[in-house]
Amino acid sequence: MWRLTRASARNEGTLIVTRNTKDFSENEPDVRMPYRL
Repeated sequence: MWRLTRASARNEGTLIVTRNTKDFSENEPDVRMPYRL
């Protein structure tokens, strides 16, 4: 499912805002981590 999310965001030129560090790296330019617990 995360691949579809990433592909859609890149296609639309938007950011992904998520706390899911397992599937998304915060070092990627189109991913934002709003906070950490």
